[in-house]
Formats: sequence, C-alpha cells, structure tokens
Amino acid sequence: MRTQIVIMVLALALSIAVVATVHAQTSVQASMGLEVSYEVHLQIAEQWVNKLGEYGINTTSVTQLISKAQAEASVGNYVEAITLLNQAIALSAQLMASHISNNTSLIISNYANTVTNLNSYVETSLNNSNVTTALTLNALGYAGGYVNSGNIQESLRVVSLLNTTLGTAVAISPGLSATVQTVTPILNNLYLSIKSAEYTQNITEAQLALLRAEVSVTTKVVSSPGVREEYLRLIMSTWEGQLMSGVNSTYLNITSTLGASAWSYVSGNVSACLSAVNNLIPSVAAGTIGPEQLVNAYTTCLTREEALKLLAKTGVKAIMKLHEESKVLLRLGYVNYSNYLASMGNACSNVMLNNAIAGNIASLNASINTCVALASQYGERIRYVSTILNISSNNIEKLNETLIKQLKAHGLGTTEAMLCWVRIYGNLSSVIDSEINSILNGTVAPPMAINAINNYFIGLNSSIQSIVAGCLNATMPGPGRNIPMTGVSQGQPQARPIELGLSANGSIELSLLVTNPTQTNLYISGLVLGGLKCNFNNVLTLGANSQGILTITLYVTNNGVMGTAKLNTNSSIMGSQETALTCVGSQTFIVGMQYMGYLTLTNHEELQFQVRATDSTIPFNW
Repeated sequence: MRTQIVIMVLALALSIAVVATVHAQTSVQASMGLEVSYEVHLQIAEQWVNKLGEYGINTTSVTQLISKAQAEASVGNYVEAITLLNQAIALSAQLMASHISNNTSLIISNYANTVTNLNSYVETSLNNSNVTTALTLNALGYAGGYVNSGNIQESLRVVSLLNTTLGTAVAISPGLSATVQTVTPILNNLYLSIKSAEYTQNITEAQLALLRAEVSVTTKVVSSPGVREEYLRLIMSTWEGQLMSGVNSTYLNITSTLGASAWSYVSGNVSACLSAVNNLIPSVAAGTIGPEQLVNAYTTCLTREEALKLLAKTGVKAIMKLHEESKVLLRLGYVNYSNYLASMGNACSNVMLNNAIAGNIASLNASINTCVALASQYGERIRYVSTILNISSNNIEKLNETLIKQLKAHGLGTTEAMLCWVRIYGNLSSVIDSEINSILNGTVAPPMAINAINNYFIGLNSSIQSIVAGCLNATMPGPGRNIPMTGVSQGQPQARPIELGLSANGSIELSLLVTNPTQTNLYISGLVLGGLKCNFNNVLTLGANSQGILTITLYVTNNGVMGTAKLNTNSSIMGSQETALTCVGSQTFIVGMQYMGYLTLTNHEELQFQVRATDSTIPFNW
C-alpha cells in the first residue's frame, strides 16, 4: 500500500500547500492558485475511475463525487472541488483495496503496477513545461486585471503567490526544477518592476512589465515553436483587445469635436500598428527575432492609444473652448477676432491630431498646453469685454434719457434730439470699440480698459450741459433749429450706418444717417444691401444743407422681399417722408457680420456704407 500512499501524499501536498498560501489572500487570488491543483486532482481521480473499471469495480459513487467537484469548479469554488476530488481518490483507493483483499496475489501484483503507473502519470503532468507555462500565464492574467483596475498592490500579491506555488511544485516534483529556475528570475524582475510602478503610480509601466514577463516565460519555457506561437497569439490578443477598448472609449469625444473622419484616421492608425505587431509573432516564436522586439512594437501602439486618450480627454476641451469663444465674439460683433479664434481652434486640431497619430505624447502635451493657454487668455478677455459692454449699456441708456429730456426742454423735437444723439453716439461707440479692441489684441490690461471706460462716462455725465449747448449751437434764422452736421468731408453727401438690427421674426431694420452739405436736393430712389437690390416706389428727398435718419424695414412675403423706407429730417419743409419698396436677389444675414451697401440716387450716384448686423440669435436667409 506504500505506492498508494505516495499518490495520496503527492496530490494532498500540492493542494494543502496552495490552499495554505491562498487562505492569506483574497478569494479572487485563490482561484488563480488552485486551478492547476484542481486539474491535477481531476486527472488522478479520472485515472482511478478508469483502472477501477478495468477490474470491474462499480465506480458510481466515485463518479458522483467527481461530477460534484466539476460543478463546484465551474463556478470558481476550487477549494471545495479539490476537497471532493480528494474524497473521490480516497474512495477509489478503498474500493481497490477491498477488491484486492478478495482476489489472488496476481491481482495484487497488477494493482501495484497500476499505482506505479499512476505515480508516473502525475509526475509527468507536473514536470510538463506546458502545465507550468499555463499556470504562470493564468496567474499573470489575474495580476494584469488588478493592474488595469489600478490596484497594483494586489497584483504584487498575485506574483508572490505564483512564486510560492511554483516553489511548492518543485518540492513535490523535482523534475520541475529546471523550468521553475527559468521562470523564477522573470517573476522576481516582474515583482520589482511592478513595485517601481506602484511607487510612481504608473499603470502603463506595470502593464508593460506584465507583458514582458508573459512573452519571456513563453519564449524561454515552451520548447515547441508551434505551441510557442499559439501562446504568443493568445497573450497578444488579450493585450490588444484591452488596448482597442481604450481606443474605442475615445469615440464620442473625438467625433463630436473633430468629426468622424478624424476618428477613423486615428483609430485606423492604431489598428495598423497592432497588425504590424501580430506579423512579428511567427518570427518571435521561431526564434529568428528576439521577444523584446515584439514588446517594443506593442509599446509603440500603446503609446499611440495613450496619446489618443489624452487628446480625447484634454485636447478636445481646449479645441471646443476656442470655438465656443469664437462664437461669443461673433455674437458680440467682433468678426476679425472671432475668425482668428476659429482658425486657431482648427490649427490646434491639426497639430494635436498629428501628434496623437505619431504617438508623440510630449509634443501633444505641449500643443494642448499652448491651446489651453490661448483659450484661457481669450476667455478672460471676453469676460472683461462683457463687463465693458454691460457698463456701457447701462450708462448709454441713462445718458440717452437725460440728453433727450434736456434737448426737448430747449425746444428740439424728437427727430432733432435723435440726430444730436447720433452725433454723440458716433464718438462714444468709437471709444468703446477702441477699448474693447485694446483688450482683445492684448495691448491694454483689461482692468485699465475698464477704468478708462468708467472715467469716460464720468466725464460725459459731468458734461451734459456742454453737450446740449453743442447741439443747440448755430441757431438758424426762421423756424426750427439746425443740428450741426458731423463727419462730412469736402462737402460730399454721405450715408453713415447707425444700426442693422435683425429680429427673430425674420425682418430687419436698417438705420442710416444721411447728410447733404450741398446746395442741391438729394433724391434717393433705392438701396443695395449685400445681394439684395431694392427700388423705392417713390423718391425720398433730402433737402440742401440738411441731414436726416433713413429707416428701412425689410421683410419676407410670398411675393418676395418687401418693405418700407422712412426719412426723418430736421427740415420744417420736408419733414417726414415714407414709401414702400420691393427687392430682388437674396442675402444671408448673420449677427456680427459686416455688410456692404449703398443708396442709389436719381442722378445715378451712390452713397456707400458698411454696417454690422446686431441684436439677434439668427442667421436667416433671404
């Protein structure tokens, strides 16, 4: 019965050693260490069933225990499964012993041979390098799971457990010594690499250390090139699947900001890199190139994936911010700065994409930092611009109200008061635009610009009487007063824009200050604005040496673009004139954009102007 005891001791020693070690670890780690022990026990139990069957011994009770063990193992309960298999092996030995006691010495001799064969089978299984490789790779797979989840400490425990398990196996089966001597230094180096990665919290370093260990074990332990290639493909498919999962996680951020074509390009670049890695596997398995080349090739792909994730997480935020700020500036009417930021956003996209495709993380970080700094800089400038506009809006509203009251109190009508206000507002808007431009181009510190605007309005409010006196100056003989004309060069008629207002209902209102310093009347017959050409039903007359506000309202009807033109002057003779108009052509109007136009006169001359669309959230097309 000594040989029978050898089998029992061999099986139990392996399971006890592994279980004793595992009980100090987590339940997930336990399954890693016990799988091989379970497989060895299962093979022993099945060999007993075969031999019992050869002697005609009923094996139902044994096979029931084996089935229960397999059921437990299928759900990961390896400790319970091994216990059941030990019971099956013990029961098999008892059944065989009972059968032997009732038979001849010939049968006893056959039994001894059977047990010897079983011992040889178990030792051969343990000594098989493929079994050791499978155990090692399986354990490293668990370690990789912990690393990927960021739990580097637990991955270190798995590596320690694996070393302990292999040491136990050598103690039981010395034939494993050569294999374990090859694997142990690899595991020791792996432990140190992961420990270093834990210190720096560098998950990528730990991942590459695991991959390097898996490839090294396979190429150094497995002797058959065919089996070696099989293992290498299995190893690489696992790592590649994980890498592509990271790539796919960037899909939404990349496509929403850079477009589907950019995503296809960068993800295809990573896929092509992985194909190149797979092409190296046969050469590594055959030993014609070193395993480090395979790891290095994968490292290149991993770097590209990391660059892509960096782009998706941080880079696109900077790009989106620049485009959002561009839209804000467009809504505020600062088209040049809006176009500049939009172009910088596109430039950032191109540079970042190129760096991500090349896997150049250092350059990618540098370009991200540059674009983030630009977005932050203009974000701050826009906040100050908004502050200036709010300050100006509040002050202008109060100033306008005060001036209109003062001017009316001095006998000026509404139209005359408006003309005076237009004169003042022209200078005021120039000051505001100048300060805002100084902020946006970085020539003036924003707080200084705000101080300048505040001081400007303080000055205006303290000079109300002087402004009113200026508007009342040069009183003309006869009824009414004449508001002095401004901005007229060399006595030529001019059309100066006041506002191009777009409304949500699809109509627009264009206001122009028309001046006529000549000694003859002006006869206005039409308007050209962008791609629209409009004819007045009746000519509007602006008298000699006078000025007026021309208000043109356009709207869309089933019959095309139509509207009205109304001219208010300070002339007691001409007064207010109004006529209908019709237009041909089309034009898209967008808030913040500049549009060229001109008034047509009956003498075929043109009064040109350029106006910026304001005050709405459209575009709409005419």
